[in-house]
Amino acid sequence: MKQITSLVATFMIAVNGLSGQTMWIVDNAHSKVKFAVTHLVISEVEGSFRLYSGSIRSTNSDFMNSTVEFVVDVNSIDTENEMRDNHLKSGDFFNAAQYPKMTFKSVSWKKIDD
Repeated sequence: MKQITSLVATFMIAVNGLSGQTMWIVDNAHSKVKFAVTHLVISEVEGSFRLYSGSIRSTNSDFMNSTVEFVVDVNSIDTENEMRDNHLKSGDFFNAAQYPKMTFKSVSWKKIDD
């Protein structure tokens, strides 16, 4: 069984938008999208995606009704092994030809605690 442990460390830059909206965008110069995969229970393969973008848009200081979007270019995968990278882009894994982008878009925010 393949296990994927992911870590996304992102830094955001605030940008004032139109209509009282504030937008934070990922600062690519200070951020990385990395992952580690346990392989055959004896080793770990690390990699990263070189091309990505992300933003948070909010009209309120409490972030209610905010939206989050994060996009990764699958073809930018880098495990420091070209043969493995090409295999990961194939239909066995990401199928980058058909699905070149991984996208996360929030659908709601829920306040859990004060």
